This record gives sequence, structure tokens and C-alpha cells, in this order.
Amino acid sequence: MEMEPSFQASSGAGSPSEPQLTSLQKAELLRGVDLFSSMTVEELFQVAAVTREVQFASGEIVARENDVGNPLYLIVQGKIELTSRREEWREVVESGGFFGLHSWLTREPLSFTAKALEDTMGLAIGSEDFFSLLSSDTEIASSLFKYFVKKCGITR
Repeated sequence: MEMEPSFQASSGAGSPSEPQLTSLQKAELLRGVDLFSSMTVEELFQVAAVTREVQFASGEIVARENDVGNPLYLIVQGKIELTSRREEWREVVESGGFFGLHSWLTREPLSFTAKALEDTMGLAIGSEDFFSLLSSDTEIASSLFKYFVKKCGITR
């Protein structure tokens, strides 16, 4: 399902405006991300329920290197640049991509700064909300384990 929702640039750090995506649209977007691809429709809707829409204006800093407690960000529309002063690298995350996974799962500081390269709309999943969901639904945790096992190439 190809979605190109239109949106207005935010006036502040990831500030939500009127929600533009339905739960079904959020679930479809989540399904398109490898991390959530092993989840059932019901699990996708549960995760969609704890996501919030965020918007960033071009040039806006989304998160700073060494920040703690950031959500996992999924890009719906737009581009986010990730840069690390410490490790001297640069990456651009576009529609369908995500960033912040390591910090989100480990609660460790971010190893990069994220900046919107253009007006960007995304979904944010807070770690506390997600961990609460995981503790109440072991099937979602099982789906995530499947993802990581596949990602690591564990076959035995």
C-alpha cells in the first residue's frame, strides 16, 4: 500500500498536529518495516495504538547525539540525516526507513544526531509504551525475536 500523506511542517520538535493516519494506515506502514514484518495483523494494530505521528520542518533537529530516552522513529515521508561526530559517519534515512533502534531497545545514549533534510512526517514509538506492550503480550516479543534471529542469520 503506497501512502503519500500530505502534511504541514511542524512548528516545534516533533510536535503532533491533527492526526492524519488511521490505525489501519499506521499498521500498514509498520508492516512495511522489517522489524515488524513477522507480526500478525492484531500485533501490528497493538503497536500502531502506541505510535504517535510526528512532523519535523526542514533543518529541525530531531534528536542529538548522547540523548537518552528517544523513541524509535519510522519515516513516512521525507528525509532525516544521521551524523556522528564521534564516529565520523553520515547516513540519510528516507521514507520506509527507521532509526534509533539501538538506543530505543537498550536505553543507551544515541550515537548520532538526527536532522530533517526536508519537511518530514514520521511515526514515533516511545520505549516505555513499547516495553509495556511487550510485557503484556508475549506474542509481540516472540515476533521481535524472530526478526533478530533472521537478522543475525542464526540457523541452528
